[in-house]
Amino acid sequence: MNNWDLNEIFLALSLKNNLNRNLKIKNIVIDSKKIKKGDLFIAIKGKKFDGHKFIDEAVKNGASAVIAEKKKVISNFPTICVDDTKESLIDIARFSRKRIKDLIVVGITGSTGKTTLKEWLFSILKDDYKTYCNYGNFNNEIGMPLTLCNMPPKSQICILEMGMNNKGEIRRLAKIAKPNVNIITNIGTAHVGNLVNRKGIAKEKSDIFFYSNQKDYSIIPSDDEFYEFLKDKASKKVNSIYTFGKKRISTFQYFNSGHEDKTIKFKIFDKDYNFQKKINFNNWENNIVVILGLIKTLNLKIKNLKKKIEQLRPIEGRGKLHSIKVNNKKIILIDESYNSSPDSLKKSIENLKYFKKIQGRIICIIGDMLELGKSSAKMHIEISEILKKVKPEIVYTVGKHSSNIQKDLPKIIESRHFVDYKKIYNEIIRIIKTNDVIMIKGSNSSKLNIISKQLIESE
Repeated sequence: MNNWDLNEIFLALSLKNNLNRNLKIKNIVIDSKKIKKGDLFIAIKGKKFDGHKFIDEAVKNGASAVIAEKKKVISNFPTICVDDTKESLIDIARFSRKRIKDLIVVGITGSTGKTTLKEWLFSILKDDYKTYCNYGNFNNEIGMPLTLCNMPPKSQICILEMGMNNKGEIRRLAKIAKPNVNIITNIGTAHVGNLVNRKGIAKEKSDIFFYSNQKDYSIIPSDDEFYEFLKDKASKKVNSIYTFGKKRISTFQYFNSGHEDKTIKFKIFDKDYNFQKKINFNNWENNIVVILGLIKTLNLKIKNLKKKIEQLRPIEGRGKLHSIKVNNKKIILIDESYNSSPDSLKKSIENLKYFKKIQGRIICIIGDMLELGKSSAKMHIEISEILKKVKPEIVYTVGKHSSNIQKDLPKIIESRHFVDYKKIYNEIIRIIKTNDVIMIKGSNSSKLNIISKQLIESE
């Protein structure tokens, strides 16, 4: 299916079509290796790479046309010359957002839970509405615009995860996407090293409201320490502010949350819902209450809603459970190897209480939490306090910072520190027993995802 024609691309870039042709374009791509016949290649110039070096490869792989900066134009090939290819990507993204009449754009940000909420919301809506969302972790100043560029022209709902590491990033993403619905999952400590403190994080996350208007909606966490701050920020831009959480003030409220509860009750405006909680997962209640609230707010009609919600499961690298055999020993692997922050790690450890009742030994493999600045040592030590309460049988820490966790653990918990991930797999193979539960949690750069993959593939 063609998403674009060349005339539209020129229109998006505010340029005259000087190529004297109107090619059909399937997708817009920035990775030359992923180019297929009929795609448009944008040669993005970044800090660590220059897409212009791969134009020949893109052409060889079937590109219909290329967007390149003026001094790096290739001859005898349809090339659109621009001053800045990154800005051209953004221009096309904005045009793509505007060209679909009545499109609903849902923007999601927050310290934790963004990706899971995005994926779960997509899975609930996609059968009843033409729904589109970021692929994987395409949530930054390159990935999110690229997502919009490739949005099918007949889309009805677009769900965009918006991530950040530094100041100003959420505002720039909001300017491109201009969400009709702004969702903030929570204000935690992820990236606190880049933003001084949690107040700084809250300020940056609240920039998702910056380009909203009075007809838009904001959904914010009522249980969060920065609830009043977020509410004040949102109220300056939108008339409709909805809240979610356990508190009575919440527009979208849930009850009976806890490890022993099998049925969770939700109250959305004036309507009650009951769902079976079939997984023990971080922020399950918060995700479901936001999904229900969004559906009700937008007056969406979803077939088999109860079944869809109760079938939701954690996604890859973010708590997905694998029942596997390693060395002919049946174990449970909890794969949380994609990312880690103080808030998410604490919740992941607390959730292990559930497994202690029904399984064998609990083994925790914990990697570094990054971008915590001067608070890094303190926040890693705080993790050891949670471990002391849960009392897993074995704890392995990996990396530079996580050694602070291991050093603070009592002798009753068997523990060992590894400089990197390379020796961990063999150690697991050596000590593993039937019915063990292994939780792997770490930031992506710790490469603990490699260990998860090795265990899964060893079955």
